[in-house]
Amino acid sequence: MGFLKCKLFAMDASAVLVYNRNKAGFIRQLDYYCAEANIEDGGVYLLTHDTLGGISMRTLMTFPLTTISDGENSAPKWYESIKAWAEKFWADFSEAADAFLERGERLAVNADETMDENPFLGVLCWADALSFGMVSGLYENWQRNYQVWSENPNAYNFVNLYTHGLVEMVGGALLSEEPLSFQHVMDIIGTVTLLFCAAKVIQGKSRGLAGTAVGAIDETLDDIARQNGKILEVVSADDLNAAYLKVNPTHEAPFTPGTKVYRVTYSGGTRFVRVFSDKERMARGWIMNADDIAGLTAAEIQDKFSIPGNSPPTHICEVAVPNGTELEISSANGILGHSGGGVQYRFINKYEEDWFVNIKSLDTWR
Repeated sequence: MGFLKCKLFAMDASAVLVYNRNKAGFIRQLDYYCAEANIEDGGVYLLTHDTLGGISMRTLMTFPLTTISDGENSAPKWYESIKAWAEKFWADFSEAADAFLERGERLAVNADETMDENPFLGVLCWADALSFGMVSGLYENWQRNYQVWSENPNAYNFVNLYTHGLVEMVGGALLSEEPLSFQHVMDIIGTVTLLFCAAKVIQGKSRGLAGTAVGAIDETLDDIARQNGKILEVVSADDLNAAYLKVNPTHEAPFTPGTKVYRVTYSGGTRFVRVFSDKERMARGWIMNADDIAGLTAAEIQDKFSIPGNSPPTHICEVAVPNGTELEISSANGILGHSGGGVQYRFINKYEEDWFVNIKSLDTWR
């Protein structure tokens, strides 16, 4: 075929495989597409794995390695494009850097002259010079945006004016007329930095609110622990959750993360109760203060203490806890689809069934 005399084709393994299966058909199809693609005489072109689907314009036009002109190799088209972009980007960067340094030098000279005439203004001018014109730059930018808004008073220019060019920066990042230009890259960096800082502020606020809530829980638990007896130990809810889940991997953590758990020797003064549906589960280790559920419905009690079960508890009993019994006081974690947050008590050591007395229906107990 005539085209082979003026063109050189490099093929990867998959393209070679297609060629070996049907050499004549391969050459005919390649010749046809070369003619359709108007590929000039001379050149080295790459045929890749795309050839497996049949030779196409894409396999010829997407991967030219080089073109030959006057017997000399020239760079590939994609290389020339990247080179041109890099040269322009560097030129814009150099121009901006020179202007930045020139501005700083000019401001320094002005500050030095002002200091002789007015020391107070001189100090301000030096502060501006040392920040390379940050203060005066903001003012000049505001003046420019004000002028734009005055000439064309629309909502976009108004918001851009009072956000000191924020809208213009974000717009330049998303809808640049010169993609990947120096200004476009600066707008992208500014927008990403802004979003990152905003996300950090929001995250910090969230953590602050969460930390405040955890602090309030710990303070409440500490007060309750002191009222109920002598504090033996204060442990991390996270550590207890980890230990609990290690033994019960299919369960959910029972303690509110980030809080403390107080272990005390009970000294009296609290009326304890336990709610349940199945009487066989009446005598168990988790109990609560009767005052904490006063006025609540069965569903609200279940939600507050994350009580397991497809339906709310139906019964309640009193728990006669002897003085000197060791108890664990903690905040109920929001698990099983419930809100949690109730102050829950748990027996650290053994408990007796005869402590659980006076069974009543929750509907009639108040």
